[in-house]
Amino acid sequence: MKKRALWPVVRTAAVTGFYALCAVGALGFADHCLGKVGATALRRLYELSHLPERHLGESWTSPALVRGTLHTGAPRQTPSGSASAIWYGWIEEEHKSGKNSYTVIVCAKGEDEELELRQDGRLARLELFAGSEHVALLKGLPLETLPLDRVALDFGEVGRSRAIPLPMQRLCEGKFRPGSNLSYREASIPPGEAVTVLGCASAEAVHSCGSPPGALSRRQLRPVLRAYANAALNPIRGAAALVGLALGLLASALLKLRSGAS
Repeated sequence: MKKRALWPVVRTAAVTGFYALCAVGALGFADHCLGKVGATALRRLYELSHLPERHLGESWTSPALVRGTLHTGAPRQTPSGSASAIWYGWIEEEHKSGKNSYTVIVCAKGEDEELELRQDGRLARLELFAGSEHVALLKGLPLETLPLDRVALDFGEVGRSRAIPLPMQRLCEGKFRPGSNLSYREASIPPGEAVTVLGCASAEAVHSCGSPPGALSRRQLRPVLRAYANAALNPIRGAAALVGLALGLLASALLKLRSGAS
């Protein structure tokens, strides 16, 4: 009888010890995120939010901001028929798995060549992604993040429609099957729109450099910096949640151990 009465206490003590080890590990992980990953990322974010502003016609080799209006050499339209200097469009296909659903991009197109930036009568080529640079387009998702190795694109609101424009159907012929689970999304910047660019420049062109390599924004980089901040804060948020969970489980086990002892 004594052994049976003692077993729940021993089991609770073992569980408590395990949760204590988990709490110590969670605290160590949180310390790593705060002391190394978080501190480095937040320092970089501070630097990005205090970049100098430059003017077209100048040359600079470290990241800076330049403001102007966006243009293109020849008129172009988005698949939905809007005048555009730069656009991206993609077709999404929705799938269901049990009670959950997920989307897959079945076709993506865009036009981002021959861009020009104008400022006070000066003109420069915009070559943020003229080479092998990868781009990341903000889509307005909650807690959206941006990696620091991509050219960030902030086009404002991303349009969505169940009807796929005929020009997009032609561009994506053979890559999708018509159905009610399809939707079309489009992001663009019209010609002459005021934009903020992050990058380096020669006398003739603004190009990518550094980390991040560049950015193009309709909203003065605020959403871009917010996405960079989310990328820096997410490890800290995860560490805080892990510490909270571990400490909660430890407190619960200690309460059970106390009640068993009494």
